[in-house]
Amino acid sequence: MKNTEEKTLYRSSADKMIFGVCGGMAKYFDKDALFFRLLAAAVILFVPFGLFIYLFSAIFIPMEPKDEETTKTSEEEIVEEE
Repeated sequence: MKNTEEKTLYRSSADKMIFGVCGGMAKYFDKDALFFRLLAAAVILFVPFGLFIYLFSAIFIPMEPKDEETTKTSEEEIVEEE
């Protein structure tokens, strides 16, 4: 069976600390974001162009598109709380 859902790598808008690169990679690979944050820290510290690689990723990986259903649900919850 083939999976008909196509996966696309995005920067996360919800699970982010700096640019959302690690959060987006965690969602794409279905892993914990802490793993990718530790990996990014190690790459930045020990690879000569590590910071450049991270910044390059932050610039060229697109931001996660806002889902209309998620936004609508969040707005409905806010209205219900008031």
